[in-house]
Amino acid sequence: MFREIVLVFLISTVKFVFSFPLAAGFNFDFLLTFLVTTTGGVAGIFFFAFISKELILFWNWVVNKYSKKKDISQVEKTENTVIKPTPISRKRKYVRWKNGIGLYGISLLTPLIISIPIGTFLIVRFYGRTWYNLMIMCGFVVLWSLVFCSLVYVAEVTF
Repeated sequence: MFREIVLVFLISTVKFVFSFPLAAGFNFDFLLTFLVTTTGGVAGIFFFAFISKELILFWNWVVNKYSKKKDISQVEKTENTVIKPTPISRKRKYVRWKNGIGLYGISLLTPLIISIPIGTFLIVRFYGRTWYNLMIMCGFVVLWSLVFCSLVYVAEVTF
């Protein structure tokens, strides 16, 4: 029983939605599923919030150290030339999410569509690692855990 609880906990820290069918397969009751998945989701948020800041710093260090910088003398100079970086489509998508749905939208979609590590990384990157932001994310994890537990155990929906 302990191994199953740890497995559901670990899965809910990374991919929250997949932990509910697993808990139902292990024959957990409503309360145990709610407690384990909620605790796992909240632990994942705090773990990835505190590790993502260091990952951002490490990524910036790697990019600055190993990126090939063009020498200005090699670039053809014209009077009003502005060299714009070409944005990556995934980065564009995340910026569109930030501008379109904001903090609450990203926090709402993190347990469902976006995984907890990526959603937490986006929140920390765009909005900072504040207590308010982390509590909003934790609130949505509790909400979705209650919704999915109700679907699995009360409405008996199978995934």
